[in-house]
Amino acid sequence: MGYVKRIGPVLLTVCLTLLLNGCGETDDGYTDKQLFAMDTYVLLRIGGENTAALETAAEKIGMLETELTGRDADGTGGAARLNASGGQEVAVGEELFGLLEASAAYSEQTGGAFDITTYPLTKLWGFGTAGRIPDDAEIAEALTQVGYQKLRLDPERRTAVLTDGAQIDLGAIAKGYAAETVCGIFTDYGIESALINLGGNIFVIGSKLDGSPWRIGVADPEDTRETVGVLSARDTAVVTSGSYQRYFEQGGTRYHHILDPVTGRPADNGLVSVTVICDDAVWADALSTALFVMGEEKPVGFWRETGGFEMILIRDDRQVLLTPALEDSFEITAGSGYRVEVVS
Repeated sequence: MGYVKRIGPVLLTVCLTLLLNGCGETDDGYTDKQLFAMDTYVLLRIGGENTAALETAAEKIGMLETELTGRDADGTGGAARLNASGGQEVAVGEELFGLLEASAAYSEQTGGAFDITTYPLTKLWGFGTAGRIPDDAEIAEALTQVGYQKLRLDPERRTAVLTDGAQIDLGAIAKGYAAETVCGIFTDYGIESALINLGGNIFVIGSKLDGSPWRIGVADPEDTRETVGVLSARDTAVVTSGSYQRYFEQGGTRYHHILDPVTGRPADNGLVSVTVICDDAVWADALSTALFVMGEEKPVGFWRETGGFEMILIRDDRQVLLTPALEDSFEITAGSGYRVEVVS
């Protein structure tokens, strides 16, 4: 058995090249900064040479990492303090409280498919360590501590309470929030062309310097060195959740990190990758996880009823489902063996 951590599926080659070659100005008029934060590799790329914007953004990401990491060993961040509170009321910072409110709203909107209280299950399955398969009794016990209703918020006092032994894990929303925040920083600095990549959570500002759209590769779940296709994008978030990103294997079976809050087990519904495209990186991050948990049919119905986002669903039978608005902007990789179907 082994725990495998994968770098985010989007722009993988670019990210790894930068890690090998260091930071600095590129040949095409961009300045890059790379770092490791929020348990992933981060690439910040801006048009021009505004190093102050990059340093400000990197510093902010570091602050968010501390504040939003519920498993912080030092317990200095708000999320870690809340997890260690033992059911007591905790005053939290404005940013964390806003993210907790958004998480609660997203849980309601997705019927619980998105749920930040799954941390007891994450620990039980050993994601972040060697990985282990818990027995049915252990899962049943952990599920008594899971449920977004166990997070109670008081907006007037800006406090939070976790009941019944619940603990939070903001991993399915924190990087989206960080990307959205960095986008705001870059906008404040007057940057009109930029790419923000937090381990597969992408936000692109404007077009590339030559006026063309950003081209974002969606990884092949069977071989992340290859792509299923390439998406052309401007001024939007592109977030992917996949069963191939973090997992361990035992007895020839892969157990991935996207856990179903109802069953307490890795979601098993025929999907291997979900990519969400919309102008709100926080919603896109949460939604990519929620849609993955829902499976194939429910995401299509949710998209029809809700709107405001586009999606790419990849099934384990190599079928790719696209929403109609992506038909002209998503280009399937020749020879990939994947089949595309446009949903309606």
